[in-house]
Amino acid sequence: PSDDSEGELIAKSISEGESVLEIGCGAKKTVAGAIGLDRIPAGELIPNLQGALSVADIVGNADSIPSDSNTYDVVIARHVLEHCLDLVETLREWKRVLKPGGRLIIAVPDEDLIRGIPMNIEHVHAFNRKSLAKLAKAVGFETFAHYDPKNGVSFVSVLEKAGKINMTLDRAYEGDCSVIPLDAYVVRGND
Repeated sequence: PSDDSEGELIAKSISEGESVLEIGCGAKKTVAGAIGLDRIPAGELIPNLQGALSVADIVGNADSIPSDSNTYDVVIARHVLEHCLDLVETLREWKRVLKPGGRLIIAVPDEDLIRGIPMNIEHVHAFNRKSLAKLAKAVGFETFAHYDPKNGVSFVSVLEKAGKINMTLDRAYEGDCSVIPLDAYVVRGND
C-alpha cells in the first residue's frame, strides 16, 4: 500500500494525452508528464522539506500563472488553495488556464476531520466539502464531486469548467464518490 492514496486517486483519473498543469508541484509531480508550476525553480532546495529539490517546469505563483488561457485539460492543486489569500481570484486564474470542459482537481485538508489552520502556520483558509462547493459555485464551476482518499486528512474535489462536459474521477473509483449538485449547497434561510 502507498502512503500517497490521494495522489494515486488523482493519477488514476488522468487519461494518456491529456495536458496537465500541477500547481505547487514541489519536489514531486502527481502524474508523469505534467507541467509543474512552483515558486521555487527546478533544482533548488525547497524550504522546510528536508533537502527536497523543486521539479518545477514553470516558475510562478498560483494566482498568476504564466500560461495562455484555455491551455490545459486538467489542473491539479494539491494542498495549495488553503495557502492562498484571495480564493476567488486564485480559482478564477486556475479556471482561466483550463480548456472548456477541463477539470480542476483540488486536494485540501478536510476541516471536518482535522483542524487545518493549526496544522500548518502557512494555512490561511480552511475547507470542508460544503464550503468548497459554495466557493466553486461562486466562481462559476459547473459540476462538483468529492472523493475521500482515505488518508484521514484531506478530501479531493473535482470541478469542471463550463463547456464540454468531461468525465471525472468516477472512472477510477466507481461508486466511491459523492456527486453533489452545486445548488444543494446554496445558502437558504438559516443555513
